[in-house]
Amino acid sequence: MLRSSIPGFEQIMENEEPKSSIILVRGTPGSFKSTFMFTALSSYTLQTDSKGIYITLEENKERHLMNLKSMGLDKPNSIDVIDYNYTRKLGSIQGQSNLEFEWVIDSMSKYHKQIGSSFTCVAIDSLNALYTLIDTVKDRSELYFFFEKLRALGATTFIAAEVITEKTIENLLLGSEEFLCDGIIELGTVEIENKVKRYLQVKKMRGVRHKMDKFSVDIRQGEGVAVLGELII
Repeated sequence: MLRSSIPGFEQIMENEEPKSSIILVRGTPGSFKSTFMFTALSSYTLQTDSKGIYITLEENKERHLMNLKSMGLDKPNSIDVIDYNYTRKLGSIQGQSNLEFEWVIDSMSKYHKQIGSSFTCVAIDSLNALYTLIDTVKDRSELYFFFEKLRALGATTFIAAEVITEKTIENLLLGSEEFLCDGIIELGTVEIENKVKRYLQVKKMRGVRHKMDKFSVDIRQGEGVAVLGELII
């Protein structure tokens, strides 16, 4: 999926990731995690005449689409955006004060049944927000079953993770989460000769021969994220 949906990704991966892979897209604020996932879903579903869903747990749908619009990106009909902020408000009105973690899983399963075999990919924004739905450390075992449910759907899944410091990374990936993910893609910035450069690095991708070097990335107006080439430091 990644080689065919993100321009230049063939420089990094020799083959496509297996279907139903779960890929963590982590990075600092403003590193285009959401744009990367949206680019992958939009491009792939349009190429393959399939369907995908983008689940936003933090930012509301209108603001999310507005941000994408500012980069010349429009939502294709092949992508449905689900806004759980709105769902939380409905739940509160109906006496459900918190959005249950299990409810998220069930909702995705129902959506998959509606779409059928044309459902190929999903993006979840973000892992940080998912953790707010888990009340206790014991309940973190729910994440294992969540990942298993995602794999059972047969769709390639991207999950964004906001990273502020290295400690944040350790906290987010505490326990088995790092091992449950089939792939980890890191987005960030580096300063080279007083200029800030954006980079992408595939830290892990099961079933794929890939480079682990940092690659320069940029946003192409109307196209989304593109890999330019190896980052020269």
